[in-house]
Amino acid sequence: MRLHFAGAPTSAPPGWTHVPLPVRGGVGVRRLTGALHGPPGQAAVDLFLIAAAVHAADKVEASAVSVPVVEAERWRRVLPLWVKLTRHLTGREWELELREASSYWSPEIPGWGRRADAVVMFGGGLDAFAHAVTLRDRPMVLVERRRRRVATPGAARLGVPVTRTAALTTRGTRGGDATWGLLAVAAGLLVCSSHRVRNLRVPENGLIAAHPPGGVPRPANPVTLALVNRMLRHTAMPHRVVNPWAYLTKGELARESGVELADTVSCAVPGDGEARHCGTCAPCAVRHAGLLAAGGDATRYRQTPSGEVLREWLDAPDPGEDELRDAPWPPGSDLAPVVDVVRRGRAELREVWG
Repeated sequence: MRLHFAGAPTSAPPGWTHVPLPVRGGVGVRRLTGALHGPPGQAAVDLFLIAAAVHAADKVEASAVSVPVVEAERWRRVLPLWVKLTRHLTGREWELELREASSYWSPEIPGWGRRADAVVMFGGGLDAFAHAVTLRDRPMVLVERRRRRVATPGAARLGVPVTRTAALTTRGTRGGDATWGLLAVAAGLLVCSSHRVRNLRVPENGLIAAHPPGGVPRPANPVTLALVNRMLRHTAMPHRVVNPWAYLTKGELARESGVELADTVSCAVPGDGEARHCGTCAPCAVRHAGLLAAGGDATRYRQTPSGEVLREWLDAPDPGEDELRDAPWPPGSDLAPVVDVVRRGRAELREVWG
């Protein structure tokens, strides 16, 4: 399927299916725009629209999109990077067309208060909380990642009001998990542009960012961040996406943070009671091993923690630099620190799960 998103021309060429812009029909943006401070730059708006279109296409397993953007020529310069990025995230070949927009989507700006000086991707989990707590004395915006009922209590613990949390929702079918991460990063950059903040912080331990169980690239995947940052440089956008925990394991970052992390929620299927963690999913297994490595785990689990879900993944050999280099890293990338944190992270897990 080839998706031709709304704009000029009003009808799709032969072989294309005409669909509305996803921000009007497929992506809920009200809680995102409510956290904006001033008008974001047009490049950030265009980036968000392209990412939203790619995610909408990925949800229905389409791999061809035509998107109207205001600064089309700017984004055509980095089309090869877009193709590399979408192939990396989905494993499919993509056809991307960027058209000059005759009209454009412009987010409504509430125009409230003091601007933030930090923007953090936040799902209420251990890694994100351990970083955000170091910024709690600074005005910040938290960009939620599909886990509102987990993220909201975490934001409250940090003293961040609801007006300072930005969130996206998607309508229709679920799916497109890898491109959802790209859309969340684009949303974070939209917030950064609005608040004139340079860095979007995407905190995740180095092992899970670079080599997660299941293999689906995470928002903090180092290849994804390297390609996005290269795109930002080539389009002269004054932003950068950084992972402050890129070279630390979960145990190392928990120990370094020095804060109480038992109330954070890592579970893939969190419950509503006092024991919010199931104990048997991959995130619970990684969390338990990391906290034990940091000195002890006070988390309440519904079942005794188990690493069985990680067994096949841990039994496989650790990936080396040659294997990791199969991904589309930009030229000159230094993979040695990535290989090292993956090795240390897997050793940390094997110490507990064998």
